[in-house]
Amino acid sequence: MYFDHSERLRKRAGYNRSIGGILMPLTGQPITGLLAMEDAVGAVQYIATGTSTIVKQAGGLWESVVSGLTGLVSDLYTIAVNRGRGYLVNGKDVNLKTNGTVFPRVGIIAPTVAPVLTAGGAGLLTGAYTARVTFFNSVFTVESSPSPIAIPILLSNQSVNITNLPVSSDPQVDRKRIYLTGSGGTVHLFAIEVANSATSVNYNLPDTNLGAAVELLANDPPPLSKIIHFVDDRAYYITPDSNRVWFSTKGKPDSVSLTDFRDLQADPDDFITGVSELYGHPIIFMKRAIWTGHGSDRFSFGFSKTVSEVGSISHNGILKVPGTNRLMFMSENGKFYFFDGTQPIYAS
Repeated sequence: MYFDHSERLRKRAGYNRSIGGILMPLTGQPITGLLAMEDAVGAVQYIATGTSTIVKQAGGLWESVVSGLTGLVSDLYTIAVNRGRGYLVNGKDVNLKTNGTVFPRVGIIAPTVAPVLTAGGAGLLTGAYTARVTFFNSVFTVESSPSPIAIPILLSNQSVNITNLPVSSDPQVDRKRIYLTGSGGTVHLFAIEVANSATSVNYNLPDTNLGAAVELLANDPPPLSKIIHFVDDRAYYITPDSNRVWFSTKGKPDSVSLTDFRDLQADPDDFITGVSELYGHPIIFMKRAIWTGHGSDRFSFGFSKTVSEVGSISHNGILKVPGTNRLMFMSENGKFYFFDGTQPIYAS
């Protein structure tokens, strides 16, 4: 279980429905995860996950905020906090995030249809243009990967009508971003932002107004994950019972590139059981091995096996001792400390 008052994770096991005298209204459901977050004015609100429902308490009142979950009692939630936002994953239901108010999925699925360009009236654009569109969440500042490319259009002192704009059914999407190539260009640059409900817009600004290029590599939703952990403002995602580590771009925890992962070599019956951090490096635990991450971006990331024959039985069994560079974890052979990055020390 998780209990957080100051964006530092606390992990416990064996809770029933009462946490510190607070009764969780999860009738017939065990608590599979718990998070306490401070809102903008410093008031603490509690979030509890069950097997079919997520509930929230603020101001003394409880309300159901997510329903229809499909996890089992054994599908405990991993909950991590980054920049005041909670991230909740259990390997069975869609990855979720929250600012304490809304609970959207992590990441945004990209548009699958291309916009359509037609010539408008007299305007400022001359040359060949194409376009792409992305979905955008302005609350969490999360953007999807771009749509397919529009069929090019040739303009001569005209504006451009951008139509066939897709509308996302994802409730978190409130805006769309449209990217155009400059005259005769090949790179799509930010042109205009419109409401998600908009299906067309006329654009008539000079190419000098175009902004940054659309992100092509790192705005895909992360895979369905059993574990999430943050190290240095970067999210690490672990899919259930796998040896694959997915990682986000620094500062963009809601999205990954489809190639931003590393597969760790493991025994046939071993898999990743937990993730932590030591001296600014991600530490990946298997049942019988420990790996240390190194590198600073998608091109240099790698992992080295630093410990064999000893690992953690569970992500929930790994604790970073507050105020220290020391990890404590439960293995198949008892409790260990790990603090010098080389060999764990048996504790009991």
